[in-house]
Amino acid sequence: MSPRSFVSVILLIAFAGIIPTFGQDSKMVTVVDRNAPHPAVSNGHRENIVASFLSPDGSKLFTSDSKQLRVWDVASRRELSLLHVRTGGSSDWFATFVPEKKWLFTIGERGFTIINYETLAHVTGGSIYDAVDVVWDARHNRFLYVDNRGSVGEIVERDGTWTATLQGSLSYLNGYSAKPASLILLADGRLLIGLDKGHAIFDPVAWKEVSRVEGARRYFERGPAGTLFAVSAPDNKTKPATVEKLSETDISTLATLTLPSGSYVFSLRPDAFDAETNTLALTLGSSIALVDLETLKIREQIPVASLTPGNSSAYRIIHHPASKEWFLIAGQNVHLVDLQSKRHIATLGDNVFQPRLLASSPKGFEFVVSDRQENLKRVRFTSAGVQITDAKLSATALLYTAEGDLAFGNSASSEISFIEPARFPKPEYKLSTGKKLWSTPGHISASSDGSLIVVRAINSLAVISTLDGQVVFETEVPNQYIGNEKGTAAISPDNRVLVVYSPDGNILGFDLKTKKGLWTKAAPYGVRNGFFFLSAEVFACVARQAIEYRSTDTGDTMLEAPIYSHTLDRPLSCAISPDRKRLAIYDGAYVQVFDAELGEKLMEQYSFAQVTDLEFLGDSRYIVTAGEDNLLRIVDVDQRRELCSLALFAHSNDWVASAPDFRFDATDKAIDRMYVVSGATITPLESLFDKLYTPKLLAGLFTNAPVETPKVNFSELSPPPSVRLEFTEQARNLVVEDDLPPNTVDRDAIQVRATATASQAVLRELRLFQNGKLVATTAAQGTSQKHPFEVKLVPGENIFRAIAVNAQGTESRPAEVIVTYRPKTAGVVAGTAQPPTGLQLHLLIVGVNTYKNPKYNLNYAVADATAVKDKIEAQTKTIFTGVNVKFILNDQAQKSAITDAFKELTAKAGPRDVFVFYYAGHGVMTSDAKPEFYLVPHDVTQLYGADDALRQKGISSAELLELSKLMPAQKQLFILDACQSAGALTTIAMRGAAEEKAIAQLARSSGTHWLTASGSEQFATEFAQLGHGAFTYALLEGLAGRADTAGDGRITVNELKAFLESEVPEITQKHKGTPQFPSSYGFGQDFPITVIAK
Repeated sequence: MSPRSFVSVILLIAFAGIIPTFGQDSKMVTVVDRNAPHPAVSNGHRENIVASFLSPDGSKLFTSDSKQLRVWDVASRRELSLLHVRTGGSSDWFATFVPEKKWLFTIGERGFTIINYETLAHVTGGSIYDAVDVVWDARHNRFLYVDNRGSVGEIVERDGTWTATLQGSLSYLNGYSAKPASLILLADGRLLIGLDKGHAIFDPVAWKEVSRVEGARRYFERGPAGTLFAVSAPDNKTKPATVEKLSETDISTLATLTLPSGSYVFSLRPDAFDAETNTLALTLGSSIALVDLETLKIREQIPVASLTPGNSSAYRIIHHPASKEWFLIAGQNVHLVDLQSKRHIATLGDNVFQPRLLASSPKGFEFVVSDRQENLKRVRFTSAGVQITDAKLSATALLYTAEGDLAFGNSASSEISFIEPARFPKPEYKLSTGKKLWSTPGHISASSDGSLIVVRAINSLAVISTLDGQVVFETEVPNQYIGNEKGTAAISPDNRVLVVYSPDGNILGFDLKTKKGLWTKAAPYGVRNGFFFLSAEVFACVARQAIEYRSTDTGDTMLEAPIYSHTLDRPLSCAISPDRKRLAIYDGAYVQVFDAELGEKLMEQYSFAQVTDLEFLGDSRYIVTAGEDNLLRIVDVDQRRELCSLALFAHSNDWVASAPDFRFDATDKAIDRMYVVSGATITPLESLFDKLYTPKLLAGLFTNAPVETPKVNFSELSPPPSVRLEFTEQARNLVVEDDLPPNTVDRDAIQVRATATASQAVLRELRLFQNGKLVATTAAQGTSQKHPFEVKLVPGENIFRAIAVNAQGTESRPAEVIVTYRPKTAGVVAGTAQPPTGLQLHLLIVGVNTYKNPKYNLNYAVADATAVKDKIEAQTKTIFTGVNVKFILNDQAQKSAITDAFKELTAKAGPRDVFVFYYAGHGVMTSDAKPEFYLVPHDVTQLYGADDALRQKGISSAELLELSKLMPAQKQLFILDACQSAGALTTIAMRGAAEEKAIAQLARSSGTHWLTASGSEQFATEFAQLGHGAFTYALLEGLAGRADTAGDGRITVNELKAFLESEVPEITQKHKGTPQFPSSYGFGQDFPITVIAK
């Protein structure tokens, strides 16, 4: 139905007095089981952490800000879950553990929740108000609590329900009402209640106060062996705070620590004690005090800044009893530190970008997203995957214009900046917002033709022409915060009328031609955002339980379409599709999509994470949502299902995407950041790389390409194996000096030992990497195995990493040990090799134009290979002391010759050297049950359908892996300009993705860099105009200097990779009309390849 015909129906219905009822279709509802395995990243907190607790078994760390409770798996240092507990939004959040029941009892301002801290399953919950602290009373099977008014109560189970009941209260003293601060259950069953002025003893059986002692504010806690401690914090801050050891019998002081002047300790927790070393750790703001528990004397003070990057003060410190490590809580961060060595070990969380606001481009599959710090990222979906551009821009409001330009406001000025797509992220021009709009723009919207934009701030509103930059209309609105909510204003399609929500509870209509008010109507309950026009005569707004259709001329309601099946004050986020046919709403629990003209619900999906914003993507079929769990989700409205979740990372262009069936795609540096959570079990996606990694995943999802469902059942999956790596010469050959790092040796050959164990599935393989490159593998069997590895060192730091793989193909978390090699400066140790005197480059170049079967002949493979050889040789003389080259062309390029060249260079190479392999020719996947990637030498006569011959004469990925492993050079680069056969068009769509996956597996397994010409379903393209293949042409341009983004005169592998990813699509788009996307995979060290010729 067209908008105009719909208007006629509305008017007819309105005049007839008929209000139709729009039905709800239960089939539109998508229910997601949160207990089922789901992808996750370690997000961390968006706000400062106010409470933190370690589970009794030491396996989980619970941290809370004023809104969210997060659970961390201590062993993996990864976030397990975001729990929804009844805190009521309070910044005061308390908890207690009940080990015998495996319970974590959380209590907040308006409620309590009990969860099983082992399984994270919800047990029960209930209402409670203004609670301050809680303890478990095992003798009476109850919880005891005190609230902030001095009332004392119990939470007991009756008929299967735990209910809170107030039973008594503290007495007034000198007309003063006590304000509790902490709660302890004494051995005799009485309660010790810390107050803001002293403490009280309370009888929880007779429900009456026994005694009261006035004094400073006191926080009580138990230390090792049940010893009672207290922190006293005087109201008069000129007096120092104290820590006291107390007698439980009469609460008398046994020992006192007077804290340094200006120090303040909020409270003690049982996890601040280290019983083994008899130490109490206190956070004193900018320092950590280590206190002897016997004498209560400070042994040492450690500055927080020396332990944590970016934090100068800390809130809490928690000891992990199974190790020497401590969790240091500072701001939004959880740091793992070693107080003995004064060393920072890790920061929990993956520095995930925290999406907040979205804007979607009308020109394709592209959107921008800003975070709470107003940083900006552009996300583009291409046939190659995802392109992320990180912009150092402050954005408080976002909008794409009809032409595809990005408009944004920021907190630095009231102007609106515009960026053209080709120039992103550099702003092209700015528009003034007039005289009345003086504060930060909080909202931008546009007319349907893009000629007008509406800019809204706290106190005012302006309409600006994008044609000449003139302010068309401006007015003041009630001075009330609107925030960044979109859809609070809309312009009619004929640019005649502006409709605005006013914070005083009205809807305002303005005539933009006369610049006068048309009408004022009271806004229905819940209306605030979600304004859009169906036609010049009718606009709509989203209320609490309906879409209201109103007259543009009068503002009167003509029709209401009921939309909600959930109770909420108002929609939290709304979006209208580019064609104005669909409306998306987030109501605090569900993402819902409606037919905008008819009000019919098309889809409903529950969201476990709060949605901060949503937008239609590309057209009306897809929606992108930004969640409080820091994941972006793409939803297919037509199929009523989530396509994937997407995680971005701060200060980088890295990303990782995961489909509901756990297939994933990611940049090299982000592959290890996403994992699967099943209950309280974490399985890294990286550990299932071979089964789940899917290059070009998003392109396949958007095109609905047929895929083979991964055969991974997480309920049947054995836990990943574990591995330990040791330097076995701890006592021998060590150089012991105070200023040297541990494990420093003066010989170039050592032994490291890997010990692997598997709890269920047996072991299959052990892998050892040195400085990122695979140096050794060994077969493993059984559930436990030790294996020594003899390795040669390079001068300086050598980072060894071991991985165990079980029979299901699941990998362990890597174990790491660092050994520093410092060669002797004088003399030669008998039986040891001399350290290398220089760096060598080993270059193997293969180019095949002419094949034994002439139908596979190519035009520029030899020219490409020759140019690459000449370019690298000419521009490496100042980096390397020598260059060893093997150059193989056409009929010489047979399997034996190529592998012999590998072996010859291997014999000459040392660990510090660089190896580069360049291949221009055909590459292909076999088509049998176990497909494998092959390079195709000259004498292969059939690419497809003759797998046995290919195995005999081709070079497989397994053989390349073995050749790479045997090559001592730790810095390796493989460059494949490998074309598909033009006679195999029908097979490419199926084999292209498999080929890319094979190369990615090869790069990751070997710890090397791979640059390849063709993406999935593409052919490496040759152009007569360029005299080279497109990929190699761009490669040569990059090596010549265009890839030098650092401006230091050197071209590194990562610089070359980034250049090819941007340049090859542009070249192929220009010369062919369609872009070709190269694929690059890098898991080794970055290193320079060439120096720019002067």
